[in-house]
Amino acid sequence: MNSATLTKRLARAEEEIRGLERLIEKKARDVYESQQSLHRSNRFMKRVLQSMGTPMVLVDPAGCIIQCNQAAVTMLGCSGDDLEGIDVSVVAAIPESGDRAVPLLENAEVELLLDDGSRTRTLFSISELLDEAGELMGYVCVWADLREKQELEAEERQAQKLESLGQMAAGVAHEINTPIQFVGDSLTFLRESFEDLVGLVEESQARRAEWGKAAGMEELAQAAEASEEDADVEFIVSEAPGAFERATKGLERVAKIVQALKSFSHPGSEESAPQDINALIETTLTLSHSEYKYVAELETELGEIPSVPCHAGDLGQVVLNLVVNAAHAVGDKMEGTGELGKIFIRTRLEDDFVAIEVQDTGVGIPEDIVHRIFDPFFTTKEVGKGTGQGLAISHRIVVEKHRGRLEVTPDPGKGSTFRVLLPVDAQAVAPAAA
Repeated sequence: MNSATLTKRLARAEEEIRGLERLIEKKARDVYESQQSLHRSNRFMKRVLQSMGTPMVLVDPAGCIIQCNQAAVTMLGCSGDDLEGIDVSVVAAIPESGDRAVPLLENAEVELLLDDGSRTRTLFSISELLDEAGELMGYVCVWADLREKQELEAEERQAQKLESLGQMAAGVAHEINTPIQFVGDSLTFLRESFEDLVGLVEESQARRAEWGKAAGMEELAQAAEASEEDADVEFIVSEAPGAFERATKGLERVAKIVQALKSFSHPGSEESAPQDINALIETTLTLSHSEYKYVAELETELGEIPSVPCHAGDLGQVVLNLVVNAAHAVGDKMEGTGELGKIFIRTRLEDDFVAIEVQDTGVGIPEDIVHRIFDPFFTTKEVGKGTGQGLAISHRIVVEKHRGRLEVTPDPGKGSTFRVLLPVDAQAVAPAAA
């Protein structure tokens, strides 16, 4: 083979090599572009997953979590890194499935196990994730939080209960008011008549003393004096005014309670209106007197504050809840001691906000549960004494309905201080807690 032939073959080989190099370069470029497209698709899908407001986790065929969105992380109370790689049954009490690692569910009620150890009801759905060939790639788990539904149901029951109680209380107050007026008028008549009779008795005694000096009148005067002693006229004259005074004060107290009951049970307006917060507190304390009078002495320091735009009925409910909670806390601490604790109610103006403080010397709130004190259905009270709704509803009324703030300062073993901050300007918002 001559050199010319070799040169031609070498040229053809070089050309083939260059062609292969171009082909390899094109394939490499195609692979790179495919990888970049895949990465972009993955990033896009992750963004879509993260942007969804519904909690969602992706699970592999073995039942282990491979990815979760922020809504799921937030609800579970832990980080996404902590969730990835663990079995989905660790965070959700899903039923077992004989032939599957994860059962298929559709709107089934399942308890979710939160990171703080608590549980909450959810509406759980689990569906298969298949590839183009129909092979199982994993599962998609989504759930809806039923806590808001529970809160709304509880609030609706509470509202219906309060509405019924309000209507009944208004009716009772109306029925009591009329006989109270009758009794009051009769008591005034009896008091004035008694004063007239006392004057008559005093005049009779003075004249009897003169008659006793006349001849033949001694026995008659002595008989009249004996009759007065038998009737204990002196005791009646000295004690009756005090009895009338106590009866009058009692009636005034009943009338004040009836008026407070009528005011508290009034449905009010759907619109916010300026209210005298101090008067509202005094009305509430009148109605809640029986809750604290046996366990605590109550002291008020009601400062000079402006009217606050609010829903009086709702805010009265907040104050009532706080006072009742304080009474229960003091009662638990003082039980069996025979002593009374203390409850302090204070109001004052802080810049453009009115502050209401309810402080007690009760058992206090343990530090480890303070962050849950306003959670719905959370209570430390024994069964039958508390539903865990009072503070949750109060928090929602203050924060959502009045754009204010409700916070607690615990002092375990010594008591607690609940503080309500309400904006004087209806458009203002209470500053966040420090």
